[in-house]
Amino acid sequence: MDKLRVGNPMDKCIDMGALADPVQLATVTKMVDACEGGEIYRADGGIPANGCFYPPTLISGLSPADPLMQEEIFGPVLVTSTFRTRLRWSNWPTTPAMAWQRRFGLKT
Repeated sequence: MDKLRVGNPMDKCIDMGALADPVQLATVTKMVDACEGGEIYRADGGIPANGCFYPPTLISGLSPADPLMQEEIFGPVLVTSTFRTRLRWSNWPTTPAMAWQRRFGLKT
């Protein structure tokens, strides 16, 4: 993630542009800052000072009930979850059910 280049999306060398507006930037910042119990990794790459830029962020170790696991973030934030089950045809109904417990996401 540290190698991702954040900046003007019109530049062909840039990997990720800005968020839509300052309101969305504030929303993403508030959601990530409110995270409790998870491990947060933010990329250290150069983030432009001007504009609605947010660093690429990875969050892991949250409980399924955590708001970040339940809500869409609409920003450069990836929330991961781990589970233990053997992926076999016999437990197929169990595995997707974990994803379907979210209000948004893998519902279709």
